[in-house]
Amino acid sequence: MATKLLTPRADIPEPVSVATAKVHCRITHAKEDAAVARWIQAAREHVENITRRQLVSAQYRLTLDDFPQATRQNTYREIVLPFGELQTIDSVQYLDTDRAWQTLAVDDDYIFDADGDYVRVVPAGGTVWPATDIQPIGKVRVTFTCGYGDAATDVPEVIRSAVLKFIEYTNASRGAGGSAEAGVTGLSRAMEAALQSQLGIYILPEIG
Repeated sequence: MATKLLTPRADIPEPVSVATAKVHCRITHAKEDAAVARWIQAAREHVENITRRQLVSAQYRLTLDDFPQATRQNTYREIVLPFGELQTIDSVQYLDTDRAWQTLAVDDDYIFDADGDYVRVVPAGGTVWPATDIQPIGKVRVTFTCGYGDAATDVPEVIRSAVLKFIEYTNASRGAGGSAEAGVTGLSRAMEAALQSQLGIYILPEIG
């Protein structure tokens, strides 16, 4: 199983702006704007890794070697989509036995449940997943869009506050010379624990 970000990273707004981060850190000049932008990116990536969520809307493609087989743990042969906060399933495609890509239809071929921690995609009632090509890998693709919304302000305030906390820590921990070019420092155990605690209700369990 592999996931690929399809939306260009530059087209996805960060959950906080440079201006907001500068106010939070009491930075009043523009000469460190590029550094602050890097801090925001690092903070957002760290928070997304902790929560296992996509914050601002983005499109992904999940690629599977084949449709899941029925097991005691996966009776309905469900496909599980990562990152939470599903907006749309844009397509479910598979490589058929003639080595042509086919697109399944929602409701007729598959249904999904987006009410839990993760989205579950299963065959529609009375159907099964179709037969696929004999090649061993990459025969099923699910394209989907997820995230809290298109704007930074759609992200819950608790999560945005955690991003700012990371940025504030980075600003306070820069090198002895005081240069923003020192970059992002490693988090202390106390700060990591504080972020984990603040983000607790938003942390998704690991898949599988």
